[in-house]
Amino acid sequence: MKKYLIIPITLIFASNLFCIDIPPLSPEFNIFGFLGASKTFTQTDVRLKGDHEFYSPGKYTVYEIYFDSIKGDFGLDAKLNAQMGLNAKINDNFSISSLFEIGYSYYSIDTKYESRKDDLNRSYKIYSDSLTLHCLLLGIAEKYNYKKFSIGWGAGVLIPISGEGSSNSDIKYYNGKGGEYSLVMPSKERFSHEDLKKLFRVPFAPYIKLTVEYEVFSMKEENLEMGVVLGAYINYNFGMKYDVDFLNAQLPRSTRNNLSVVGVYGNGDIYNKYNFSKLDFGITFGSSIKIIQ
Repeated sequence: MKKYLIIPITLIFASNLFCIDIPPLSPEFNIFGFLGASKTFTQTDVRLKGDHEFYSPGKYTVYEIYFDSIKGDFGLDAKLNAQMGLNAKINDNFSISSLFEIGYSYYSIDTKYESRKDDLNRSYKIYSDSLTLHCLLLGIAEKYNYKKFSIGWGAGVLIPISGEGSSNSDIKYYNGKGGEYSLVMPSKERFSHEDLKKLFRVPFAPYIKLTVEYEVFSMKEENLEMGVVLGAYINYNFGMKYDVDFLNAQLPRSTRNNLSVVGVYGNGDIYNKYNFSKLDFGITFGSSIKIIQ
């Protein structure tokens, strides 16, 4: 008996499914810029754990960096995205946009390396450090449009391609090489994609975002709608985990027989854990084009 009931139920479901009205779909293309500030948050364990291990200035260098905490700082956030997808018109006032995003992200990891005065008579210092990454952005975005207003959300990943590092600690070696390099890799100023793959355990950063937009100017011509859009955004980036083994391998080290590079005496490591995340916020602006079918 049951198998005879399944047939009419299936037919009823199929007939209802094909009776659903599909809203009109229009191709949509957008170009948006994002400009604002970012706040870096750190989760770290950085210290020399052995009493016999310490940083010390040397005879032939001015490398005197010591730190026992790394705190997040404020920096610049900037992105340029192209969006493409479909706009579903629900009624005259409301529509939904489903979009794919690709673009460029200026990704700045801004931190403060801090040291406290201790029994070795090291004075309290703060070193500002910045690691700037140039990233490929890949993601999706969903927007709910009511008249001229839009509320949206999105998610995706940032993939670092290259980068530069800088700090206010003037790192120099006896041979004259060095400069104001980032403390995460004090041996160089510019980083290749291969460097960044070594620097982070997983070399990409997932993100989620919320946007609020308003169309300040619009124009319609036959089957084309164009608009200029202003708005605001907030973006949470889950960040990346540094490979602390690689970070420790970059530390300048010194032995009694080699005074040319000064850093950690002994085999001690400073970096035991170093993770970070970021919160970005600011204004967004751009243009939107819809092709009406």
